[in-house]
Amino acid sequence: MTTTENTGRPFNLPEYFLLLALDSGGRFRVTEHDVNMGLAGAVLADLARRGRIVVTKNRVEIAEDPASILDAGDAPEGWQPENALEHPLDRVLSLMNDAPEPMDAEQWVNRLATRQLREVVVEALVERGAIQVKQIRRFGLLKRTRHFKNETFYELDLKVRLGVVMNREEPLDLVTWPLLSLMHVTGLLERLSPESRRPKITDLLKEKYESLESAQEKSIYESLHAVENAISEQLVATRGGPSGLNA
Repeated sequence: MTTTENTGRPFNLPEYFLLLALDSGGRFRVTEHDVNMGLAGAVLADLARRGRIVVTKNRVEIAEDPASILDAGDAPEGWQPENALEHPLDRVLSLMNDAPEPMDAEQWVNRLATRQLREVVVEALVERGAIQVKQIRRFGLLKRTRHFKNETFYELDLKVRLGVVMNREEPLDLVTWPLLSLMHVTGLLERLSPESRRPKITDLLKEKYESLESAQEKSIYESLHAVENAISEQLVATRGGPSGLNA
């Protein structure tokens, strides 16, 4: 099912991730840093999903011919290779094209994981009527920004789809796979679904990684793996020990 509210296009992966990261009180379920890392990975994964970039272990390159990467079975629902990209995906692709030298996916994750990216995705969701941004006074003095969701059928549908794939009733697809992976490595999955079992999800994702076939899937995998590496390295740097992400 596609999500076309107000714009005529589906929700993209960064928009879905941000919606999932918000609780009913308009607060983020995980730290802003983890939200930013997840959004950066979602941007890369979405560009790979639509055949716009080719991601390998060592570099991210602009795809010269997206149509050659996406065949009829690989194209995301509602998307075609000739479709124009929306903001911020179009801006990120432009940055990649203008980069003086190639960068790997982890470098792009670290570069993109900013408050600016998060605010652009928030603006897109506001325009679509999916959230409302409000300033809430705390103790009558301090203002706090809250992002209140206008819960839609599409978000509820996504949560059902995620539950179905976690229960292995349906295979992972080009939406549920990237989102589940990003939720897993950022800690969002445990906040959103405390009953989820880490080994079970790890096994599910591992099986997906071991069955990659298309160039599109391999680029998505490298994008997601870059987020895990970036988070792991930062945890080691700040805590001085292993992150446990691969446990």
